[in-house]
Amino acid sequence: MSVYRSSFNHYVAHLFNSNVIQRQIAENLGATINQITNKTLNSFKVCIPKDLTEQKAIAQILSDMDLEIEALEAKKEKYVGIKQGMMQELLTGKTRIV
Repeated sequence: MSVYRSSFNHYVAHLFNSNVIQRQIAENLGATINQITNKTLNSFKVCIPKDLTEQKAIAQILSDMDLEIEALEAKKEKYVGIKQGMMQELLTGKTRIV
């Protein structure tokens, strides 16, 4: 397993979750990210903005979007649970529609 340390940690973390890296893993290894060697990692091609401010801005936007997605997924789970409960009451006859 490889350890990757960088001054671009937040940007690189999102990069490793992107299709860019996942596609290269599938093409080169057909394996998971935990089976990447240093040699393979060094052969990957990725785009990293030179400007650290731009990297931080991109990483922040992606992190904010991740949080928004998590919140929406939690909301969806809540509504699915409410719907299931309502359907159960309707199907068992506990609640009737007049």
